[in-house]
Amino acid sequence: ADGSFTYSPAEARSSKEWDNANAQYALLALSAIDDAGVDVPRDFWGQADRYWRSGQKKDGGWPYDDHRRPDSNPPMDAAGLASLYITLDQALPAGTAPLPPRRDPKLAAGLAKVAQEFDPRAHDYYYLYCAERVGRASGWKFFDQVNWYAAAAAQVAGAQKADGSWQGQFIDAGLGGEESLICTSYALLFLARGRNPVVFNKLQYGGADARWDARPRDDANLTQWMSKQFGQPLNWQIVDTKVSADEWLDAPILLITGSGDPQFSGEELGKLRAYVEAGGTIFSTADGGDKTFTEAIAKKYAPTVADGQYPMRELPPTDELFDGALWTSVSNPPRLLALA
Repeated sequence: ADGSFTYSPAEARSSKEWDNANAQYALLALSAIDDAGVDVPRDFWGQADRYWRSGQKKDGGWPYDDHRRPDSNPPMDAAGLASLYITLDQALPAGTAPLPPRRDPKLAAGLAKVAQEFDPRAHDYYYLYCAERVGRASGWKFFDQVNWYAAAAAQVAGAQKADGSWQGQFIDAGLGGEESLICTSYALLFLARGRNPVVFNKLQYGGADARWDARPRDDANLTQWMSKQFGQPLNWQIVDTKVSADEWLDAPILLITGSGDPQFSGEELGKLRAYVEAGGTIFSTADGGDKTFTEAIAKKYAPTVADGQYPMRELPPTDELFDGALWTSVSNPPRLLALA
């Protein structure tokens, strides 16, 4: 009744005990069911969102349960945060997001804890799978300046035994041969899903009050929609202007969103130029149609990145970008400016 889960209907009726490992898999299953077109009542997602938020510890993490293992721990910290991303996407109220970023203290605390305690050398493959779900859902390429997939994948790949299996830690010790099978399954899930093609980078820029992420699920929703259209799992990620532009080259498109003048520095413009010269495409969009953002990009930053070689012009409705030559036709094209 409180939104938690346990092992069987009988237990749910007779006991108040709950298990967050069960709860995270219930959410995964219901999310998959909803994604397949079977309607899950919106009230359920709101209840699940309240459950995960209320169960978060003061340190930003989550426990397995409240009786045997009541303290937060890395696997459940990552599982709880990944669950919160599911409920966030499913229970998000309709309406237009404000231009200033809306901080979510629960997400922020969970991300800080997962990033701070992330251990790519762990041989707990259940934990690494949960951490990967956080990375994919949040879009963060780095946990506390550690490229989580690159670092952990190197360790996981090197730990595979000659017979193709993995042996590692697991919460329920003493499973015999089943323990190796479980570890191998999680290791394969981690390696396979982290290798999905990355379509978009979303650029993090500015200070703490920067408006680059006023709509934190915009890129996530677009990438999910594209995955369905192409029948191919796709990823997106967040990259920072503080890192080398070489770290941006995982994706062919760099997305810049915001309102107001982004105030890019000369060093940041140099990185944008390096990304374009390496073959990347930059796409920007003004939150709420903000004119200041559009003018700053169109008149100041884009011409500088292009060294003044190309004019900014509005693409006509007959441009090949809209006529189906590239993928699908757009009957009523939006206003789109381009350096060409």
